[in-house]
Amino acid sequence: ASSGIAATNLPGGRTAHSTFKIPLNLEKDEKPTCKMTKQADMAAVLKQCCLIIWDECTMAHKKALEALNRTLQDLRNNEAQFGGVF
Repeated sequence: ASSGIAATNLPGGRTAHSTFKIPLNLEKDEKPTCKMTKQADMAAVLKQCCLIIWDECTMAHKKALEALNRTLQDLRNNEAQFGGVF
């Protein structure tokens, strides 16, 4: 979810910043990326997933979505939008 309040309404819900390691200060970098290594446990999950459900993603900062897009493309070695994840 994009906010902590929305995350608490979902069973096992977490914020997108926590789950994807999105930087909190998105204005610091022109092209931010998520702060996870290719060897991280979450990276292994993201390499295998085919669907991500992000509640209230339209409320997220544009650069948060761009950071996840760049990170998924890098992790999955796929230049398609969000590394081919739907």
